[in-house]
Amino acid sequence: MRNLRLAAAALTLCLAGCATPVLPPLGAATSPLQWYSPLPHNGALGDLTQWWQQFDDPCRTALAAETALVSLQRERVAAWIALYRAVGGGWGRPDAAPA
Repeated sequence: MRNLRLAAAALTLCLAGCATPVLPPLGAATSPLQWYSPLPHNGALGDLTQWWQQFDDPCRTALAAETALVSLQRERVAAWIALYRAVGGGWGRPDAAPA
């Protein structure tokens, strides 16, 4: 009797698997190429400081100033790397590529 129940359960699972519909493949997710929302500070660092000061929180304003400074440092480093590669330094030269 136990074998009969086991066989019935196995048959039920097999039939349930065959009855499951096949889902169509998902399309590729697309994202916008450019963000179109205007910046709250018009892209100027001075305006950004004034924008944060409107909340009357000196800690938040100081944190925003530090974050802007780090962001500028990252941009400066990226510019130096681009300049270094443009003048042929580092791995930009074919003979200097790592083996």
